[in-house]
Amino acid sequence: LFGPIPNGPIVMRKDLPQELKYLLRGIFVSLQAEDPEIYEQLSAGGGDGFTVVGHDFYERIIRLRQEERAARRAN
Repeated sequence: LFGPIPNGPIVMRKDLPQELKYLLRGIFVSLQAEDPEIYEQLSAGGGDGFTVVGHDFYERIIRLRQEERAARRAN
């Protein structure tokens, strides 16, 4: 019904070289299979692995936070 519950994002600076961004994405996406021990430490011991998503993936959370903020200001 609601889809996956996202964890906080891992973000990169926009001004990083594109090649470095691709390298880092590849490391995170393959980490669970390549080095389960490090993956467990980074993910706090669980999850289905890292994946690349865009800003739109977090729109639902952003909208909820905006509504929550507006409701607090209205009271």
